[in-house]
Amino acid sequence: MVELTGGRGADHILEMVGGDNLGRSLSALAPAGRVTLIGVLDGFDMRFPVLPLFQTQGTIQGVTVGNRRGLEDFVRAVDSLRLEPVVDATYALNEFPKALEHLDRGPFGKVVIRVRE
Repeated sequence: MVELTGGRGADHILEMVGGDNLGRSLSALAPAGRVTLIGVLDGFDMRFPVLPLFQTQGTIQGVTVGNRRGLEDFVRAVDSLRLEPVVDATYALNEFPKALEHLDRGPFGKVVIRVRE
């Protein structure tokens, strides 16, 4: 996977499978990169080679998410209160680098990427 980044590796990988796949994610990591483990579709037991982690001085961060009922309650509250996010800017997918620059400047509200026109 490092080939996709010109040999540099990825700065941030969202790992949703876990298991043996975590090792593949670590081997695709850029120096000082981060793997955020947010899923365990392949199970809770994980074994991986630590050498890629040592070589990149990367970080593995575990993140938990709420349950489905909590999300459903949240969506109902947003709907009933008619809450709408503040959108600072909208970019087309081919303007993604500009959207990232906008994020670096510190937007007032959300930065939206349109995937379809």
